[in-house]
Amino acid sequence: PKPDNQLACFDCLYWVWEEVNWEWERTRSPTWDAVGTHLHFTKEADDIATYYLQKVFGLQLDEDVPPFIAIHARRADFKNLCKNPDDPKSCHTRLSEYARHARELANELVQIHGSDSPLAQVNEVIVLSDEADPEWWAEVESMGWRQTRPYEEEIARDYGKSGIEWADAVPVGCLGTFRDELKAVQAQLNQKLDKIIGLIAHRWNLVTPSIHKLPLEVLVMIFGEFEPSAPNPGVNTSLFDLLLVCRTWYDAIIESPRLWGYVDESMSQKIARLVIDRSQLHPISVNWHSYRIPQWPKEFNFVGFLDLTLENLARVRSVDISLPQSDCAKLRELLEGVTPALETLRVRIQPNDSEEDQDISSNSFTLSEGSHLKHLSFDGVMTPWDHPRLSELITLALTGSSVPKSPKQLLQILSRLLQLEELDIRYVRDSAGEARASGPILLPYLKKLVLLYVAPIYNAIILASIHTPSCSHIVVQDWAVDEDNIVAVEALDDVIWRPGNHQTASVLRGANSKSERRTLRVEKLVRCIRVQGPMSTHGYRDPDLRFGRLDIPRFMTQLATAISQLPSPPGVELEDALFKKGRIPTDLLPWSEVLESLMIKGQDACRSVLQQLSQRHVIPGTGEVDWVCRKLSKITLEYWWGEEEDAATDGKALLSLVRQRWSGEDGFAGTVLPSVFEVYCEEANFPNLWSLKDEITQILPSFRLIAIGV
Repeated sequence: PKPDNQLACFDCLYWVWEEVNWEWERTRSPTWDAVGTHLHFTKEADDIATYYLQKVFGLQLDEDVPPFIAIHARRADFKNLCKNPDDPKSCHTRLSEYARHARELANELVQIHGSDSPLAQVNEVIVLSDEADPEWWAEVESMGWRQTRPYEEEIARDYGKSGIEWADAVPVGCLGTFRDELKAVQAQLNQKLDKIIGLIAHRWNLVTPSIHKLPLEVLVMIFGEFEPSAPNPGVNTSLFDLLLVCRTWYDAIIESPRLWGYVDESMSQKIARLVIDRSQLHPISVNWHSYRIPQWPKEFNFVGFLDLTLENLARVRSVDISLPQSDCAKLRELLEGVTPALETLRVRIQPNDSEEDQDISSNSFTLSEGSHLKHLSFDGVMTPWDHPRLSELITLALTGSSVPKSPKQLLQILSRLLQLEELDIRYVRDSAGEARASGPILLPYLKKLVLLYVAPIYNAIILASIHTPSCSHIVVQDWAVDEDNIVAVEALDDVIWRPGNHQTASVLRGANSKSERRTLRVEKLVRCIRVQGPMSTHGYRDPDLRFGRLDIPRFMTQLATAISQLPSPPGVELEDALFKKGRIPTDLLPWSEVLESLMIKGQDACRSVLQQLSQRHVIPGTGEVDWVCRKLSKITLEYWWGEEEDAATDGKALLSLVRQRWSGEDGFAGTVLPSVFEVYCEEANFPNLWSLKDEITQILPSFRLIAIGV
């Protein structure tokens, strides 16, 4: 008879694979993923497997086989994968690993089925393997595991040698090799990926009709978030990309002049003119950054860009330009031109490589008359600050040589900017003029304050002279320790951190957060102190303060007192990880009412902490006596490598502390047990401390003694 082209028969489905003939690690194999999952053993095969399982467990024919875990340990054929063929045992998985996985599987069954289920009491393990080494099988037997090996000759006699293979396949719950696990994980990931793609496609189908139904006015509002910059492969932020989506979007964009008010250095002169012409009479934004210009030849240079801008100067609403010093003279024509619509001005003059301290006197310009500017950013350029157009700034950013040398001059500028919401001052190495605070300058609407890499004396004068009750984001970082103005900085610290100073609360933001309780992280570093708030949703810590000081203990005491006396003091996480022999240990008493977490490194510092925490003090304002740092819930002490134990000041001191502070051994009520108490040290160098571990743990269950250098 003729062959039937509608039917195909296969005697071995393993080799049904349309791409390759070895697909163990591939998840798209039709053999296993599409076909194998629907195959089941026949009743005859199941009966044969049950019969031999009853023999393995020593059961009668009418007794049920108990739940078990089957380990299919393939070894003989996997030796071909070993990189060391002379020692194949080095590549095989140890039985202890199989035992660990078996325990994990048993625990997983408890979680899935509950402790009352029969499947939660799986204690039996059956091992099936092609291994011929009698020593290996003896190790299997010593672990109390069962095996089908004694019945292989009987199976081969009654069902042939191939029967051994499929009889091995019937038990479930096998522990696979690394490759099997990899295949399973890949399959799960692909299944999840398919579901995600399907869900995205489904939601896209739901959303797409809605987008096409949006009024053109709404579409144009959305498209306003995109700029007509040159398309960038892989970054779909250009208005030109949206033109290609559909005819509706194309018409909406082309017929909306206000979407075309943007030109930058990425455009050719022809495209830039086309964009400006299409904007008609709407305001435009001009942007030129020399460092972004591609290296290939361009017909559009700054002169051409400037000419095009000057032709439309009356419509310019925003200028954002960064140029080398050599082009500064050409820029003045733009900056001093008539710009009645200008609201945003950002200018950066890049100094020559040889210029460390740039002289910007030649980069000075005077604004023309016009409406008030809202946003101003200068770097390497200056203008008279008494100009009427600068009196209503919302944001002000000054960098390097654009910052007034005298803090007093900057404060005079700030005193006129009553609408200011953001102030950003960066890279100020020194200060001129008198080093004292002015009368408090109120900036009622300031929300963001950044003083980054600024001389300590300059920062201190600013912080001591302003009041920012609404500030919600603050970054202060001193340039370095100012050894020439130590006395002046300390005098200003007395003003900034004095009790009752409202600006202290604004700087620390501890009293401004009413929705949730905040914590501050205080870190003692080399000649500086860092204070950080919790991580914000924007990915930065707020506040983020770094003060450079020579007298660290003095500043720490001031800071602790200021935090403790806030109306709603935040909790403090204190870290002293500075390794320096002979340094003054941290005084914990000023932190006593706010300290919640303590991390100390170094032998001298650790011994000091043990001694201080063993003391009690009078709580300010109450007259009550309680333990120092009574709110402390996390303690970490770390001895450095090579440090050696002093039994009296280390181990015995720790045991004495635990007995007094947490067991009430001396008759005084113990304080709250810490949730974490960890001590790190070398076991060989601290034998007495390690001998006391169990005794300490009995009193303080959270205590952990952790060995380092192992």
